[in-house]
Amino acid sequence: MEQGEAFSTSLCLLNLELMLHPLWLSRSGPFNFESGGSAGSLPKLHRNPYSWSKVSSVIYLDSPAGVGLSYAKDKSKPYTTGDLQTAHDLHTFLLKWFQLYHEFLTNPFYIAGESYAGIYIPTLSHEVVKGVDFFF
Repeated sequence: MEQGEAFSTSLCLLNLELMLHPLWLSRSGPFNFESGGSAGSLPKLHRNPYSWSKVSSVIYLDSPAGVGLSYAKDKSKPYTTGDLQTAHDLHTFLLKWFQLYHEFLTNPFYIAGESYAGIYIPTLSHEVVKGVDFFF
């Protein structure tokens, strides 16, 4: 799978970035792993003092639906996909998430990505702007 390939998981690129730029991981999540020492031992989990979560809230989304760790509830029914459908799906997720966690509505909101996100971000941004009246 090459970077930028449509309909491939976005989290695959995150893993590549983490391998190429391990310091990026140290700024991202609230926890880090360190080697357990000997072969076959479990890694040790520890708090990350440089976590982005100390100063912001971050949501990582796997998209489009049907790739990576995402799946359809009813596997017998095919689901549609494409750039506009992906934007709609992501927007639906955001609406539901903000309904559940409305305390985040007053926080600054940014959408970021790389590679094929150059298509997803503008289409998702358009959906978000159209739906702003939903909250106010």
